Amino acid sequence: DVCSSDLERALYETGLVHECAVAGRPDEVLGERAEAWVVPERPGTTPEEILARLAERLPAYKRPSRIHLREALAKGENGKILKGVLA
Repeated sequence: DVCSSDLERALYETGLVHECAVAGRPDEVLGERAEAWVVPERPGTTPEEILARLAERLPAYKRPSRIHLREALAKGENGKILKGVLA
C-alpha cells in the first residue's frame, strides 16, 4: 500500500515542492504504485530533480513511479486537495 502522507511529507522536505498530492495507481506487478501530482516551488523544476532529491530521503520502493507537474491542484470548498480528480 502507498503511504501517501509519508511520501507527501518527503516531497515537501525536498524544498522543490509548493503543493503536492500522492495517490496509488493499479500496477500489474506490485498491485499498486504511487504517483505524485506536484506544483513546483519555482518554474523550471523537473520531475527528475524532484526524484533525485527524494532519492536522498527515501528508498526506491517508497518513491513515486511518476511525478506529474501541475500549475495548480483541484481543491474542494474546504481547501483540501481533491485526490479523486488528479488523473
